[in-house]
Amino acid sequence: MPIFPRRAVSALSLILCLPLPLSAQAQTSPVTPRTMIVMDGSGSMWGQIEGVPKLEIARDVVAEVLAGMDPAATIGLIAYGHRRRGDCSDIEVMVEPAPGSASAISERVNTMRFQGRTPLTEAVRRAAEALRASEDPATVVLVTDGIETCEADPCALARELEQSGVDFTAHVVGFGLSAEEGAQVACLAEETGGRYFQADDAAGLTEALTQTLAPATPEPAAAPEPEVTPAPVLDEQPAPTPRPLPEASLSAPASASALSILNVEVTGPLNPGDYIDIIEEGGDRFNAVPSYTMLSDGLPARIEVPATPGRYTLRYIEQVEGEDARVLAAQPLEVTALTYALDAAETGMGGARFSIGWTGPAAEGDYIDVIEAGETRTHAAPADAYVSEGNPLSLILPLAPGAYEIRYIVEGAEGRVVALTRPLTVTPAQGTLTAPERVGPSSEFTVRFSGPSNNQNWIDLSPVGNQDFSGELSYAYLNPARPEVTLSAPAEPGAYELRFVAEDMRGNRQIIARRPITVVPGVVPPAPAAPAAGK
Repeated sequence: MPIFPRRAVSALSLILCLPLPLSAQAQTSPVTPRTMIVMDGSGSMWGQIEGVPKLEIARDVVAEVLAGMDPAATIGLIAYGHRRRGDCSDIEVMVEPAPGSASAISERVNTMRFQGRTPLTEAVRRAAEALRASEDPATVVLVTDGIETCEADPCALARELEQSGVDFTAHVVGFGLSAEEGAQVACLAEETGGRYFQADDAAGLTEALTQTLAPATPEPAAAPEPEVTPAPVLDEQPAPTPRPLPEASLSAPASASALSILNVEVTGPLNPGDYIDIIEEGGDRFNAVPSYTMLSDGLPARIEVPATPGRYTLRYIEQVEGEDARVLAAQPLEVTALTYALDAAETGMGGARFSIGWTGPAAEGDYIDVIEAGETRTHAAPADAYVSEGNPLSLILPLAPGAYEIRYIVEGAEGRVVALTRPLTVTPAQGTLTAPERVGPSSEFTVRFSGPSNNQNWIDLSPVGNQDFSGELSYAYLNPARPEVTLSAPAEPGAYELRFVAEDMRGNRQIIARRPITVVPGVVPPAPAAPAAGK
């Protein structure tokens, strides 16, 4: 039976195209691989590791990587998800591959925003195309905190690149990924001769990158120290006079509901790089605030309010090239809560369809998920449904019994936010099968069932004791509207077994009921037997 993949979800990827260690290259006439940094600008980068946003960790790692590379190396920068929310085409070559471009790349990475989706497959394709200009080797190191969210197949792309004849290798670092999620991106490395690394914190990320980076060009042997002639004493120059603050103002309501759009009247110098942002009360950082809008986009300015209620500050930021950013005007802003509700049963059977009613903003990207109690991650769980799909929503519950939470997740300017949770207990999956004890060779017969009924579950006829989810001789998927299926008996007489196989949205499978059946020559009346106990 095939495993049907769940919908790709949302979440971070930082891709660093970096050279292999020199020890792995030929010892004669080594060629420094061309490099491309493909930087994730998706909203999941606002997730934290040990209290530090992943985007800040990524910026530090990129700076460290560039500092340790050969200054003459050819490097470029691609970014995605940093300009528009919900747009899978938001991929931009920010710095063309060129020798000596490290400082330009560092500057551009530090001015990136993080708010979009994760088209990592297409970004890797763009990187490969940019590096295809010559036959020199190119290496990609993909550091990702999430999987593809734009309905593309990274494994198929890896096979395509490997077969293209380009000297191209990808290594993958799963930055806080589960084993299941890591398996969905590890193929990029496996198909191109690279390696997959698991990194659960900043130290793990640093260690993984250290194993894939080339050292900087060795320093030449120290020459004899020349005689030092004292430099003439120069008169101290006076400190430069700070630039005067130009006049600027903001005018906007003192409060706004979460996720709303705020209209802001602005006066000021309106430099090309100026913007307004919304930062938590008392915050003083620049270029790392998720809720912002460029003033060059038009006036009055329109800015998205964060999803998390609380006290904030609305600011006019002056950003002039070559100068430090400055606050020209500010006013307090109270972000008020929206109304959320979740309407569902307190318990549900594993593998069964489960109805959830909801109340919320129904913004683009909002979804409901079912996840283990206490789990803090905010990228989409394997069992999820976007609220745009209807109300109530119907989800297939996980097969593993235990304590879970139903959660309403909103896509705010600061990334994904858990707006509301409701406890849920998942009970073990159970099923029964009712069928004739004996059937004729190659005959068709009916099997009635009870248990979790959804179109991912199936009933099959297999050799006795078969523990695999393949090797069946006949099978039929369940129709939730009908409590029975029709199967065909094998032509060979003998003892066989009917099985009820359940599958959840995470791809987990479990045999929840079995029943013996015998194939004997001759016509056997299809007299149903008593139900078999679920297992």
